[in-house]
Amino acid sequence: MIVRSHDCALIVLLHVFLLIWTQSGGFVAAGGGFYTGGLLCQGRHIPSSRRRYPDFTLTCTPTNFFPLAFTMSSLGTLPIELILKIFHMATFDGPDYNVPLALSHVSKDCRAIVSSEAHLWTTIELNDKSAVRRILAAGATIYDIFPSLSVYLRNSGKLPLNISVDYARLPRNASVGDSNDYAEPCKHGFTVQHAAVLGMILLDHLDRLEGFTVRTQSWEIYTVIVNQWTFCRFPLVKNWDVEYGTFADLCLLGDYPIMCKRDLQARESILTRNGGNHTAIDELTEIGQRCFPRLKRLRLNGTPHGWFFSATNLVELVLQNIPTQYRATDKLLQVILSNSQHTLQVLELNGSLHANVDNSSQRLSLPAVHTLKVGFAYIEEMSTLLRIAEFPALTDLSLWHLEDCLNEDQRHQCEMVEVFQEMTEKLPLHQLTALHIDAVSFPREDLHSTIAWDAVRNGTVAQAQYPVIMRFISELNALQALTLVRPRPLFLQSMGYSPPSSMLFLPSLKKLRFETSIPKECLHIAKYWRRRIEVLTLLSGGAFAGPGLEKLELLFPHTQDNAALAGWKNDPQPYAMSMGVEFQRERIPFLLDEDDLYMDDSDSDSDSDDAMDED
Repeated sequence: MIVRSHDCALIVLLHVFLLIWTQSGGFVAAGGGFYTGGLLCQGRHIPSSRRRYPDFTLTCTPTNFFPLAFTMSSLGTLPIELILKIFHMATFDGPDYNVPLALSHVSKDCRAIVSSEAHLWTTIELNDKSAVRRILAAGATIYDIFPSLSVYLRNSGKLPLNISVDYARLPRNASVGDSNDYAEPCKHGFTVQHAAVLGMILLDHLDRLEGFTVRTQSWEIYTVIVNQWTFCRFPLVKNWDVEYGTFADLCLLGDYPIMCKRDLQARESILTRNGGNHTAIDELTEIGQRCFPRLKRLRLNGTPHGWFFSATNLVELVLQNIPTQYRATDKLLQVILSNSQHTLQVLELNGSLHANVDNSSQRLSLPAVHTLKVGFAYIEEMSTLLRIAEFPALTDLSLWHLEDCLNEDQRHQCEMVEVFQEMTEKLPLHQLTALHIDAVSFPREDLHSTIAWDAVRNGTVAQAQYPVIMRFISELNALQALTLVRPRPLFLQSMGYSPPSSMLFLPSLKKLRFETSIPKECLHIAKYWRRRIEVLTLLSGGAFAGPGLEKLELLFPHTQDNAALAGWKNDPQPYAMSMGVEFQRERIPFLLDEDDLYMDDSDSDSDSDDAMDED
């Protein structure tokens, strides 16, 4: 199909117009016009027997802005296929899945075109405002309660559906003060009655459901929806994603346990048959195969599940912020993982591991897992995973220390060394290509008392006897991308060191990203990078070896000296081929003891730095 140049220009203009229109959050007004939140548009039909459908002219007047006329007189010359392509771009490129509904109100002919394309209506987004205010109006059907949902279900035909429910309200209205009283039901917006109706509507379309996402602060709302589907099969479901609560609920003032206690009026019985009370471990596989035969991605965040469910042949499993009393034991976690042993590729266990492990547990090999993301508050949680599973194909590792305080005690730091030693022994660090480390700290003694820097430099210490941090880093010879969030000085110091007669640590590194909200940490980052450039220069015989990286990214507090950062970017001998600097709010972790965290250069740091700088 040949498209003339002026038609191409029209396509671009229309696409831009649709994006501006839809992103402004428009809704339909009466009389063939629509209001877009500051943009008033009216349509006028121009009959034409020579074209496929009538032309129309849109005159748009933004509030508090100059009038804008957008004429679509030549649109009628375009084939229907090309017009549908434009509609697809406006819907899925953004994405903005409300575009089809808005387009259906532009004109009768536009409605006919967009309604004929079922694929445009297959992604449905529901929120607090998707339901009508009155739950039972005279003569209404259940479909009238969710008017836009009924349009999407009808126009999507028999195609698979992806449905998301975003319910941002608390399950109960808190009373005055700090009473934490959630006893009164929420009367506004999306109510429990609405949830019951929604579950009833979707019950007739479960055979088409391909993806289901719920983000809610009300576990009751979620359970009322899904418990109506108990014992149903989901033959097409590939993705199941549930997020319960917010960061504030999870971390602040102990509100999450209170909310859980008051909100758990009913147990979820889709992933936990019979509330999880009578399901034996050996029945887990049967439940998964029977009800979710095609489930590939299961993501649960903050959910109080009973863990009496196991899907088979998962590709991705994400468990985040699971309340302690609902976390799977090491043996149950092994059962869950074993049912996807040869298919699981991405595993994220972030605030979801038990601190207790049976030492007699046999390690389960997960040969297809290439991405592992682990977040832990206690050292024992990380040890649990390392003792129950092994990852021979691992190439991407992320580590988060979930404690927000940086003034950890000495015992905790020593235990962190033990964990890194265990990772060095049990993970294939030599094949990692991507590594993300967030707020992991070590004791100073591990570097300053165990052995002397000059002993390492002179080659009198074998690599197997390096300090744990050094030994961990020395294994990362294939690493190409490294992200460090709130990096500790000793870790940076180890990264910048080069043993005798060998390449620089991290020789394959191409992309490096630093993130910190603490001003003084920027000094350690700059110090490390200067050291790396010096070592690269020495390794090249004293000549400038060129940029040390392909890409360097810095996310610093907004109080950082911009002039100093400009010096990095404009240096005649650049640090990287591409460099980006972003800023964020300065934030000091709660109870931070600055004297303990940042020692003067006159302390032991200076001794080790002097040893490193000697040639």
